[in-house]
Amino acid sequence: IEIKNLKVRGTMQVQLCYVHREMPVVGGLQVLFTEDPVVSYDIAIRSSPGRAPLSLNSIPGLETFILRLISVTLRDSVVFPNYVPIMLAKDIDPKKRDEITDALKVKKQGTLKVVVVRAKDLLNVDFGGKSDPYASLGLGSRHHGPPKQAVRNTRTMNNNLNPVWEEEFDLDVFSLELQQLWVTVYDKDDIGADDKIGEDCISIANLEPRNTVETWYRLRRDKNDFTIKKKRGMILLKLTYIPEEQPSQCPLHDMPAGSSGCQGKRDPRLPKPTKFGKDMARVLRVKPGALCEFLQDSTKYSLPKKFISDRKLRTLVGRLPCRLDVARGVPIWVAYPNFRRCAFLNFLATELWPYAAAAAKNELAFVNERVLPDVAPFLFRLKAVLNMGDCPPQIEAIRVFDLPGEEILAEFSIKVAGDQVVGGVVGMKFNPLWRVEVELSEVQFCAIVRVRFSPLLPRFPLIAGMSIGLLGEPLFECCAKIRPTPLLPGLNVMNLPGVGFFKSVLTGPIMARAGRYPAMMHVPILNLKHPAVRQLTSSEKAKEVDIVTVKLIKATNMPLLESTDCFCAIVMAGEGPYMGRKRLSTVETNTSEPEWDETFKFYCQDINETELTLGFFHGDPNAKLRKVSDTALLERNLEPVMDLVKRSRETAERARYNDENIPWDPKFYSYALAKSKSKKLSLSKKVKLRYKEMKAEDVKAATARYEEERKARGEAEVEEKEEEVVMTKPSPSKFRRSRTKSISKEPKKSLKEKMKEAAQCKFKGDFEQMMENQTVLLPNRHLATLLLDPKEHLQLDKPVQKWFPLTTSPTLRDPGEQKPEVLLELEWTRFQEVASGSLGKIDMAQRGTLNVKVHSARDLAKPKARFFSCGKMPVSAMAPYVELNIDGGEKRQSTFGRGLAPQFEEEFDFADVSPMSELRILMRTKTRLGSRKIGYVVVSVSNVIAAGRVSSTYKLEGTKSGDIQLTLSFRKQVRPGDAQA
Repeated sequence: IEIKNLKVRGTMQVQLCYVHREMPVVGGLQVLFTEDPVVSYDIAIRSSPGRAPLSLNSIPGLETFILRLISVTLRDSVVFPNYVPIMLAKDIDPKKRDEITDALKVKKQGTLKVVVVRAKDLLNVDFGGKSDPYASLGLGSRHHGPPKQAVRNTRTMNNNLNPVWEEEFDLDVFSLELQQLWVTVYDKDDIGADDKIGEDCISIANLEPRNTVETWYRLRRDKNDFTIKKKRGMILLKLTYIPEEQPSQCPLHDMPAGSSGCQGKRDPRLPKPTKFGKDMARVLRVKPGALCEFLQDSTKYSLPKKFISDRKLRTLVGRLPCRLDVARGVPIWVAYPNFRRCAFLNFLATELWPYAAAAAKNELAFVNERVLPDVAPFLFRLKAVLNMGDCPPQIEAIRVFDLPGEEILAEFSIKVAGDQVVGGVVGMKFNPLWRVEVELSEVQFCAIVRVRFSPLLPRFPLIAGMSIGLLGEPLFECCAKIRPTPLLPGLNVMNLPGVGFFKSVLTGPIMARAGRYPAMMHVPILNLKHPAVRQLTSSEKAKEVDIVTVKLIKATNMPLLESTDCFCAIVMAGEGPYMGRKRLSTVETNTSEPEWDETFKFYCQDINETELTLGFFHGDPNAKLRKVSDTALLERNLEPVMDLVKRSRETAERARYNDENIPWDPKFYSYALAKSKSKKLSLSKKVKLRYKEMKAEDVKAATARYEEERKARGEAEVEEKEEEVVMTKPSPSKFRRSRTKSISKEPKKSLKEKMKEAAQCKFKGDFEQMMENQTVLLPNRHLATLLLDPKEHLQLDKPVQKWFPLTTSPTLRDPGEQKPEVLLELEWTRFQEVASGSLGKIDMAQRGTLNVKVHSARDLAKPKARFFSCGKMPVSAMAPYVELNIDGGEKRQSTFGRGLAPQFEEEFDFADVSPMSELRILMRTKTRLGSRKIGYVVVSVSNVIAAGRVSSTYKLEGTKSGDIQLTLSFRKQVRPGDAQA
């Protein structure tokens, strides 16, 4: 089944819930759609590979049915009043987690009292006699009525077109803006469905609290009713909205006014406008004193084009006004139309800033009291000072450049003009007078920051790193106070004679060299210690390859079953699919001392980041496979060897990225890699590690206290229930049966818990995959396993022969028996790509490895449909693939493509290749009775060495048309002396 062009369009509401004094400031997010989203898609089904897909949208009525089903499903899950909760606070005590969970729910805002008084001039929809009307009402959305369980009905008035009900109903209101009152009048029928007389949708957003509104509302016909337009009648309602009185859910909502910048009044006095401000006021046709208010209240993102033609603005646009603000000029988004306002982000930052300041204060107190004393050097006392103040930094505007290549360039106009204070105290424990205090305050910073996100990745986190630089001349002012001892007052270093000159003369060139564009500061996002990232970012991986040769000699003390038929499966950890990295030995029958003497070769890009997995099994590796895997059986087989499973999963996680060359910036990569290789822990890293440990201990203690309280409450509730049961005097057998049933009943796991467990095991290791293939899909039995790290035992071009102990299941071996062992001979060789034109420098007898990359094929000729048929095979039925071999030796096969221009993008390595060898490539297509030949190509290895790396398109021989695109490179063996050079 293929689903393409899926589009979802609607209005989504994201609410920040439980804003509190601890990190993170926001406890969670409540996400929902305000209305039913509009969904469109293209769905097709393919019966078998090679068949043309059948579009289900072309079936009459099916597309409408599926869209209606999707709308109903979304309405019951993510459309108001339903919601999706997202918990942001992690590693917190269970009590606070319950509070955040309660805050994420959609709360009741009030009650709508509806009095259905009467109706008049109702339309008669009965054929004999008059209608029997009754009113149905409920709260729904703007486009859809209320659900059936939320509908309230009046009594039925028989044979009456002017009924009087005088009935009152209470409806729960969750949102005055998103909910509306739906009133529908029906005609009661004894047989069949009730006929709809008319309906009306009434907005309740403008209702004043505790104020009764009595109004006549005209009934309208349903949108699906195509009868003659007639007057349906009117209905008289009394509406009263009573808001819910509930305490604030935010711990900081009771902060006094003026405690934060968002609640205090802004000083209306502004500096006098400059000459440029007066010219701008003249262009905009406003008073000079009202220029700032006009620009702030303007809903336009930039000035119209006719203003840009003005001479004053042309002069302004020719420069970079990074030091202009609203008070003394114009914001940058006015002068530069490609800059966009960030009013929403600034508003959000202003609202959250007091909460973030309180949370930072609490976290800093925790660090000063419990973390810094443990990590401070001997005899020293450390203390950090941080006050975030009331004025948050502002992002005035932003613009993003759409650049070619794998990068994004963004520019931010940032202003910092607040009362933040940052500093620290360093003192001696044995003498309180030996203490130095440093404080940085009154920071003023105004600049345009250029951020380059590069390179972009086709996988999460999507961005590998970013580079930050300052564009233009920034404005920076601050107050730096130093207090060498408590007995002396603080000294502002910036007021000393000559400091201003020093700052203007030296700070400018230093900042220009360190952070002003084109100089940039590089910040890695991916963890460069991760081996998969090092493979991902390596530029030399295509030029060198390591080969690990494993010679399986024999094993001893294998678990003895009724008839032990032992064979070995060997896998080298890496990027490719499991079946391409797996090797199988022969089966040694009826012996616990098997001898193989077989050799296997494995390719890897870096021997330091790989691992060998050897699994020994009893059975037949070529038996018939089961079609479906059994998860329960696999869990039972893995339970005795979970330590090996965890280690194998860690290795699989390291290789989770695809092996492709990404163009990293050389300076950025060298800087980030050198920083990641540093093994010495800095003071900041020690503080982070100790902070995490202390927080984990606090959460663990709070969880234990919470569980004890819940247990105490649960025992008290059980005692109360037992007392009630004793008072009712049930029969002993019945009481015992009910108690046993309640105790033995296990709670079912929710879908969210199952998905969380599945996410923890998303990386399946080679050992886990080996166990699934051999013991679940095949009827074999696990005997022993060896996980081997080659870099711990190997040196370049130095074979090693050694006995290795095997790990077995405790159920297969008695405590007194000797552990099984295996004798292996390992060798590590390295091959380097041969440079162009070096054929004469290489001995023709020297052997190496040939790397073949098969990219794609095009214009393939269609073979015959059958042997005795003149017709051609249809394009939809073609499944071409490639077979490769060296001088008729071992064959390698690619995956199956589709059509006349298949895409493969696969890589193959052939060992022990001589310069005199030939590479033979055969293009075939799969058929129902086997395969059919399309064409072939023969490439001489000597031509590859002579040309260096060959990337070309070869014409297929033996067919009318067809080309195949290949990239070939030859690697020679690297000796230890050459590797050091």
